[in-house]
This record gives sequence, C-alpha cells and structure tokens, in this order.
Amino acid sequence: MLHASGLAASDVMQAASPAPPVSGGTVNIVNTGISGLTVINPAGTLATLTVSLPSDANSKLGQIERICFLRAITLLTINGASSILGAPAAAALGDNIGFQKVAANQWVRLA
Repeated sequence: MLHASGLAASDVMQAASPAPPVSGGTVNIVNTGISGLTVINPAGTLATLTVSLPSDANSKLGQIERICFLRAITLLTINGASSILGAPAAAALGDNIGFQKVAANQWVRLA
C-alpha cells in the first residue's frame, strides 16, 4: 500500500525486529527500505556481538538504520560495509545507535 507521498510502508519504517542473540552471535539487518529499526534484546548482558548493516546491494543512499539495545554489549562490532565511521565498540542498556548510508559501501553514525 502506498502512502500519500508515493512511498510504500516498507520504505518508511521497518518494524522493530526482536533479535535474541547470544554472546559471539551476529545480528543481520536486512531492511531494504529508507529507514529501519532493529531491537537487540538478549536474555542478559553479552560479552560480544556483531551487527551487520545491510549490504551495499541491499541498501539505498540516504537510508537510516537504528539499533536499540535492551541489554549491554561489552564488545560490539558493526560491519557490513568497507567504511563505517563512528561505530561504537560497546553498547549500554538503552543505547539507540543510528547509521546513515552516505556513499557506496559507506555508513556514518548519526548523532
């Protein structure tokens, strides 16, 4: 269904994705719309976690991806592109981290 702006609902916001990872696991963000939200909700604090942003082929310039953490992550790795500027090395309970695709294979952390 299209909005009055001509955008499909999937281009406006991806539904929050419950992602119950385990330590050492990977969460893949697969949104191909304009904006998405992924909720990371493990059973407890994780020692390590990798979050992969959408691939270059499956993302659009200007796309924004937000990641919400409902538990702390001691060692956080963000990957999925050859350049990710401002990626944090950890996440605290309640952190909401955003990234925007600004060029081919390049994401920048939003303030």
